Amino acid sequence: MKSRLASLFIAALLPVAAHAADCPSADTAGKGFVLENSGARSEFSTAEGQIVKSVNHFSDSSQQTVFSFAGLFDLARFSKSEQYAMHPLSDLSRVVPLKKGTRANIAFVQLGPDELADTRWNLELTVAGQETFSLGECKYKVLRIKQVTKNATSRSTS
Repeated sequence: MKSRLASLFIAALLPVAAHAADCPSADTAGKGFVLENSGARSEFSTAEGQIVKSVNHFSDSSQQTVFSFAGLFDLARFSKSEQYAMHPLSDLSRVVPLKKGTRANIAFVQLGPDELADTRWNLELTVAGQETFSLGECKYKVLRIKQVTKNATSRSTS
């Protein structure tokens, strides 16, 4: 679901080909919007600058609040079971706008009571292509983005 939501935010950065008047677009996304399916409800709104806030309500009554950079990657995630925050060390103003073939490397440290703030991580974003994403009657041209997170001792891909 996380990658699906990221794709929708990326859609807000690109020209939109919407087939219905109530489809969120690049022009209306800044006012906020809600996505729902059978197991979740997500409320999206913009915060300061490129920060996007989403509040996710799940069918099991749990709630999660996520702050992301331009909808591309999480800066902070908060729920009853998870507290996550990262502090970017890189200049994020160079990350967007994204285009096909673009690569961005973002250095960051994880912040939290159990994290070592001196462990540097690297998030690599690679625009792998463009595709059409359908959400109900709404259709968007979105970028497909590969994310790889690395630290000095291990590697994980998402």
